[in-house]
Amino acid sequence: MTKTQKIRIVSVPPGQAPRWVRREWVGLELPIKGVPVSKNLIQAGVNFFKAKELIKTITTEGTIQKRASLKKFKPKNTDGYTVNTKTAMTILAEKSPAAAEWWRENIVLSLMPWLSFKKEVCKIVS
Repeated sequence: MTKTQKIRIVSVPPGQAPRWVRREWVGLELPIKGVPVSKNLIQAGVNFFKAKELIKTITTEGTIQKRASLKKFKPKNTDGYTVNTKTAMTILAEKSPAAAEWWRENIVLSLMPWLSFKKEVCKIVS
């Protein structure tokens, strides 16, 4: 049986979540999906799932008029490791129920099954 590799978050990851939420990841060990995230992989950040902001961006014809506003949707944790979102939320909730609740309120778990963490904030531990 293959042992699952884990990462330890060693510094505050960049991202779209508030700093206090991102800070709660530090010290946690999370099982990784396996393949590191490529810088070229298409990802959606937390802000992408904020419906009010997205609705403002898309017109009734379905075309994007405010292209500049899409820059805030760009994820910041490319070129790193992926972890299962539900597993990560369970581990995070043990340390910080408030941070885990913030995530549950601000993302759609079924549309964001994986979270990414930059290599620079991670250490492989097993």
